[in-house]
Amino acid sequence: CKALGESLKVNQSLKIFNFEACYGIGNDGCKVLADALKMNQTLTSISFACCRTIREEGWKALAEALKMNGALTSINFKCCDGIGDESCKALGESLKVNETLASLDFSLCDKIGDQGCRALADALKVNKVLKNINFSCCISVGGAGFQALYEALEKNQTLTTLGLQACYGLGAAVFNALCQRLETNQALTSISFAGCECVGDEGCKVLSEALKINQALTSIDLSSCQRIGDEGCKALAEGLEVNKVLKRLLLSRCERIGEEGCKALGQLLKINQVLTTIDLACCERIGDEGCTALAKGLEVNQALTKLDLAHCEVGEEGCKALAVSLQRNKALTSLTLRGNNFHDGGIDELVKMLKLNTTLLKLDLGYSGNDKVVRERLKENAVLRSVTIPMVLSNPVLLESARPPRDV
Repeated sequence: CKALGESLKVNQSLKIFNFEACYGIGNDGCKVLADALKMNQTLTSISFACCRTIREEGWKALAEALKMNGALTSINFKCCDGIGDESCKALGESLKVNETLASLDFSLCDKIGDQGCRALADALKVNKVLKNINFSCCISVGGAGFQALYEALEKNQTLTTLGLQACYGLGAAVFNALCQRLETNQALTSISFAGCECVGDEGCKVLSEALKINQALTSIDLSSCQRIGDEGCKALAEGLEVNKVLKRLLLSRCERIGEEGCKALGQLLKINQVLTTIDLACCERIGDEGCTALAKGLEVNQALTKLDLAHCEVGEEGCKALAVSLQRNKALTSLTLRGNNFHDGGIDELVKMLKLNTTLLKLDLGYSGNDKVVRERLKENAVLRSVTIPMVLSNPVLLESARPPRDV
């Protein structure tokens, strides 16, 4: 580290440095790097992910350096379990004066508690530069810490991405308060509550009301929020009938969502012309009826480009309904049906659809029926011009020679 530190003091070209899982770096090494950062004005991104031997003393030294550094825009502290409340207090003071840092990742820093989160939240009230902050799996942060974050969002109009995946201390009351804050906050464009146990149907109703007003949020991740069921899904659909900006709705592994929730989403697709991605993977209660409801929406919708129905217990009837809808739909470019229960009839209808639909670029049918039958049907109809991997069924298939969009 001493040699690297000396090099960084004079280096004028290096922009990215990765120290991930460098267990040999301790407090002394971190202090050397911190001294180098006081002088280096070219490095823009540094990762300390899984540097578990650096403790509070080392991180404090780095925080001091950030008061002087005017180049770094991104720091990754993921899984650095030496970062605790005292480190966050020092980093919070630095954020009050630092004018370049745009992204901080504290995911899996399980020693950060309420005091640390509050210190960072207080900094957000002043900081006008930070755009992305990730607290995912910070399991020691409780209601008081997240309450401070909620208060910070009242003043902060710079932060665009907030990661709160699997933050078990969030609590229903603070989740509801955060959702209500979205009614006035017009900066956040992406927020993740994936895996937050407190999020259920009632929370979705609060979120739905916020979505009717919010004009900034483009992506919401509620994946693995297993208390969300049909009522919550209906509420979200109601909010999105009014909302004109949200593009990505992620509900994978919300296992209580079934037929009724899909009916609401199907109706939404007939109205909403903004949503581009819906992920319902592993919602096993959807079945044929839920899939058919979504398919009816797709017949009209001309905005959605990506739909994931992997492992949703969709059978032949649901498959046929999708095939019919995709003969009319000219927007969908990616469809994932992996792990469902199709029979020959449903597969035949899909193959016929592919002759008429010239928009779909990616179709994933892995483990959804008899692999041999599907390969034969596709080969017989000669619809594939570009196959990424010879094993058609267990891998995604590109259906057109054109290059797929970046988000597919």
